[in-house]
Amino acid sequence: LGDFARSPHQRRLVSDEQGMSMILQQFVANVRAAGHASSIVPIQGPSTQVLRGFATLASRGELPERPQVIYLDSSHKPLETLLEVELAWGVLAFSGVLWGDDWDTVESAVRYWGSRRAAEPN
Repeated sequence: LGDFARSPHQRRLVSDEQGMSMILQQFVANVRAAGHASSIVPIQGPSTQVLRGFATLASRGELPERPQVIYLDSSHKPLETLLEVELAWGVLAFSGVLWGDDWDTVESAVRYWGSRRAAEPN
C-alpha cells in the first residue's frame, strides 16, 4: 500500500487497531450474513505457507476433507504464482475449483502451469 498505509488515519481504513484487515472482516461478515459460516473458512496468511500447511496435514491424514474451492489471491509475480497454483492444485479436492482474480497479471504463469499439466501422463 506504500505511502497510503503510513498515516494512522489511512491505516485505519485498511486494518483495525489489532491489525486485522478490514476487507477480511467485511468478507467474514458477509459469509455469516449469507449463512455460510460453517462451509467457508477464510484463512489469512502468505499463500505458500498456508498451502504447504494444508499439504502437510493432508499427507499425515489429518485433514478431514480437502478444500472444495480455493480462492487464490496470487502474489502476481510469475514464478511465485506458478508455485502458488501448483501448491493449491495439490491440496484441492478431486472435483474442486481453483479460482482467483487479476487475470491480466497472472495469465502467463497460469497458462504455463496448465501446459505443463496437460503434458503430464495420466
